Amino acid sequence: MRGIFNSLCKRKLSNTLLVIQIALALLYFFASAASLQTAFYANIKIPKVMDMPTSEIVHLEVQHDEWGLKEQNFKRFCKNLEESGIVQVVTTYRNTDMYNEVFINGTNPALEITLGMNRLKQFHVVEGRDLREGDFCKKGTKKEPIPILVGNKLAEDALLKMGSMICNGNDIWYKVTGILAEDDTWFFQKITDGIFLSLDNQVIIPISDNGLEMNYYCILTDNKSKTEVLSEIRKEAEKQELIIEADILSEEMNVIFEETLSENMKWLLFSVIILIMISVGTATIITARMYSRKKEIGIRLAVGYSMKRIYLLLTGEITVLCMLAFGAAILGTKGLLGNGIIDMAGMIVFTGYYLSPELILLGGLITITMCLPSIIALYVSFHKLQPKDLIGGKE
Repeated sequence: MRGIFNSLCKRKLSNTLLVIQIALALLYFFASAASLQTAFYANIKIPKVMDMPTSEIVHLEVQHDEWGLKEQNFKRFCKNLEESGIVQVVTTYRNTDMYNEVFINGTNPALEITLGMNRLKQFHVVEGRDLREGDFCKKGTKKEPIPILVGNKLAEDALLKMGSMICNGNDIWYKVTGILAEDDTWFFQKITDGIFLSLDNQVIIPISDNGLEMNYYCILTDNKSKTEVLSEIRKEAEKQELIIEADILSEEMNVIFEETLSENMKWLLFSVIILIMISVGTATIITARMYSRKKEIGIRLAVGYSMKRIYLLLTGEITVLCMLAFGAAILGTKGLLGNGIIDMAGMIVFTGYYLSPELILLGGLITITMCLPSIIALYVSFHKLQPKDLIGGKE
């Protein structure tokens, strides 16, 4: 190994440029593969996070035009859906803030949910209790505070415990009734985005009416088919003069998965083509370099090196260069992508866009494969060398 490094050090500039060339190709591959990974990340994690099968949930996407005129229509729409048995419940959530001096900077991210949302995804409580139906209609007075759940880290940082009372800037009182388990997650903007929200520093607030949101979720009933439910939802929306797109959550996830896959696959294929070109180019450079080193090879033969030992030295050089490029690509990708965790104004979200161990393993296999053309080219060219062609060689 020392001989390999000594040999590489004699050609620092050319070897450095070669490492940079391979590293950049690998970095582009990692970035493209990480983009593709987000599709699989969302499709695998969403069903794991949910406590109800995604095939039993309907996603309603409501248009925002003329909210002032449509709010009452939408409330009638939801009421009619539930009372007619088309769906079990219409529910939603939103990200907001809570104000109190116990929080750092006086504010803390909060998640507001309406009744039924915790049926889709239950909260994991390690101390106290989960939210109940009666919690969604509390007045928020000091005598009748709104029960809330707090994240594990938030409870520790803000010195909150079971029974702690919090009053926000609007004189609304809250009472801690549960502390969440560590690493519990929720969804960011909408479930199918595939972006997950850490609940470690969140306050969970039950609300009865949150105005109007863009995304709502319904639980299917057992007595109607999915086609019938979607048809009746669209009819009721048209009756109430609302523009609403309704889709089964699992089917919407499949569409998004295919679109993301199709969009990112071409960039991944392009990166593979670059890797192949770099691999072939490297093999050409290494072979040409070997011919330029005839004098060195002849001298090594003269001092007792065997042909096999010299060949192993040459193949060891390209292997080390590729491994150095692989390491540099990993460091560069981690610096470029981060760890897939983003702090958005105090909200910690997981995107799935990061260099996972699986991608590192795949990159390692690709790096080894990239060495093969150079090793094969060296083997073929090296065995064509004749001793008489080598300075210092033997007839």
